[in-house]
Amino acid sequence: MTARRWIAAALAILLTAALGIALLKHKTRSSTKRQVETTGYRPWKKRKLEFNKQIAPIVYAKCAKCHYPGSAAPFALTSYREVRNHARAIGRVLDRGLMPPWKPERGFGEFLGNNSLADQEKGMIKQWLAEGCREGNPSKRPVPPKPPPQWPLGEPDDILRMSERFKIPADGNDIYRCFVIPTNYAEDRYVQAVDIVPGNPRVVHHIINYVDTSGGGRARELAEGGSGFSAFGALGFPIVGGLGGWAPGSTPYPLNDGVGYFLPKGADIIMQVHYHPTGKEETDQSRVGLYFCNQPVDKRLRIMPVAVPPKVLRIPAGESNCVFWAEQQIPGDITVLRILPHMHLVGREIAGSAILPNGSFVPIVQINNWD
Repeated sequence: MTARRWIAAALAILLTAALGIALLKHKTRSSTKRQVETTGYRPWKKRKLEFNKQIAPIVYAKCAKCHYPGSAAPFALTSYREVRNHARAIGRVLDRGLMPPWKPERGFGEFLGNNSLADQEKGMIKQWLAEGCREGNPSKRPVPPKPPPQWPLGEPDDILRMSERFKIPADGNDIYRCFVIPTNYAEDRYVQAVDIVPGNPRVVHHIINYVDTSGGGRARELAEGGSGFSAFGALGFPIVGGLGGWAPGSTPYPLNDGVGYFLPKGADIIMQVHYHPTGKEETDQSRVGLYFCNQPVDKRLRIMPVAVPPKVLRIPAGESNCVFWAEQQIPGDITVLRILPHMHLVGREIAGSAILPNGSFVPIVQINNWD
């Protein structure tokens, strides 16, 4: 194997270890018109599908996790009436593959929290919609799901929050704002799980946390003279790691015993929040919950970015298919726990993979319809 190939192989492994971009394509085609076929569907007998018996279990398991009263979703799907009232919208998003919002392609790694519909489930819902949305026997009506608890893992060991409420104007462009949250810990800590509760899920698109020991976040906040500082993408100063993130529908998962996020004493958490206006003035004060390791830690979780530098991301005028690669070598064996593909605005496809020292190719994640 050539040295070049080893670099590419090891790089992809590093990418899978954490946060990164392996491939980005810019295309002119719309990402919302991609049709999804239910090729593996075995139809039910006509007018045999009923909400209370067959459809509700699917909707409650795959949709109501996000679509419940007070959530970031635009409407709830926790009853027959709610589902029936949005039947047309449900049919459209199923046809376009927009809901449930699971972007990774099948066959490129297996992930926890996969809310995608199997072909049979999708076909059943579409057949039920086409046949008039029968409710069925009221005695078979399932118990509506309860909204998830605020802290699914239980009360955190420590809860940190933005220092004050941030105002989001009624209209205008999306806002990318970073907030400095001091930890004030007198000693190093290891964190087993991180959970994030957005203060106002109506306006929070997503949140990513970073760990700062340089004081760079405080300096930028001071320079802007307000609550936090603006940063679209890179923060503009070095970080020592990441500390979880949030997007609608995300679920916190604790690390195994013996593994932990390293949080240096006196570190600041930089909470980067993407806001989108709703048509009226809103406020937000999001929180992060930390669950500390209660067992000795012998493996430190490292967040390894594999990213295309901003200066390289230049798309020539008129170019409709522009591909960028990033790669990095890993000097030894690693265990890949999580991956966070991330792009903005014009990105259309992104993928991460590993080429092992023996030359074998390992697909990790593939997203063909980034939005």
